[in-house]
Amino acid sequence: WTNAEGSNITGTANMQIDKTTITPQFYVQTTGCQWRALPKDYPPWKQVYNTFARWRKRGVWDALLVALRQQVRTKAGKQATPSVAIMDSQSVKTVSKGGSAATTRAENQGRKRHIAVDTLGLLLAVVVYSAGIQDRVGARALLVRLFMHFEHFKLIFVDGGYAGKLIDWSQAMFGWTLQVIKR
Repeated sequence: WTNAEGSNITGTANMQIDKTTITPQFYVQTTGCQWRALPKDYPPWKQVYNTFARWRKRGVWDALLVALRQQVRTKAGKQATPSVAIMDSQSVKTVSKGGSAATTRAENQGRKRHIAVDTLGLLLAVVVYSAGIQDRVGARALLVRLFMHFEHFKLIFVDGGYAGKLIDWSQAMFGWTLQVIKR
C-alpha cells in the first residue's frame, strides 16, 4: 500500500496509503454500511469519508484500478492494456415508493448495469441506467467511457441485445468492431 498515490500514477502530491487509511474505505464498500456507522476501531467516519472523496476527485481509485489490472494482466502473460473487451448488461430490480404510473410499470422498475470487462474478466468500465432503457441506447455511454480510457480496441464481443445500429455507430465513431456472440 505504501506510496501508491505518491508513485505519480495520478500526478498528485505524495501521500501514503496504508491499512489504516484504506481498510475502513473497503469496509464501507464491502458491507454497504453508512459512513457514520463505521466501527469505532476505525478512524473517525468524517476523516475516512473525506479521504475517500479526495481520492475519488483526484482519480486515485481509477489509477489504482488501472495499476492493479495491468499488474494482473502482465502476470497472466497478457499485454498490460487490453485490445479486446466483452460487453454485457444486467437488470436489477429495485424497490420504489410512490412515483407516477410510468415509473411503476414492470419494464421500468430497477436499474441496468452495462459492464465491459477484458478477456480475463477484469473490469474496464461500467455505467448504470434505468432498466427501461434499451441495451443499444445505454451501451453508447459505455462505449464512450471505454473510448476515454481505451481508444485502441479492435474488437468488442457483445450479445444479441446490442445488434443493429449500435454496431454501425461503434464502427463509425471509434473504428471498433462489435461482434455479436450467439448464446
